[in-house]
Amino acid sequence: MSDKQQLLDKEAKLAVPPVSSNKSPKEYFSLGAGYLKMAGQCKKAGDFQGAYLNLSKYIILITERLAMHSEIKKQPYKDEYLFNVQKCEMMKKELGVLAVKFGGTPRKTPPMPPARRVAPPPPKKEIRMELIWIIIKIKRN
Repeated sequence: MSDKQQLLDKEAKLAVPPVSSNKSPKEYFSLGAGYLKMAGQCKKAGDFQGAYLNLSKYIILITERLAMHSEIKKQPYKDEYLFNVQKCEMMKKELGVLAVKFGGTPRKTPPMPPARRVAPPPPKKEIRMELIWIIIKIKRN
């Protein structure tokens, strides 16, 4: 791992806020989505170090910080958390690609233990109820 990568990793660890049980996991999922969005924008602009930094923040938030939240093992957050953990595995591969692009070396991370496949969280109840009403109307006609 290059010196630049080590500096970016340290910067990412410092930038990710500690998890507080006063905030819901939903707020942290939103923060993580923001990190992914910024990483995509940086990559598109050719700022591979910025993309690397934001992806590192996302991975740290999900795998290290959010795992400590008191509500993360409960529904409705558990499925979304497991989905994000799986996404982190893909993002770790992308980190290696980005590192090579700015002159670093791909990091060798031990594989995570196999997790059960988790589908994305189900749609909100309001949407499901709306679909049910549409189906009922169609059947009546």
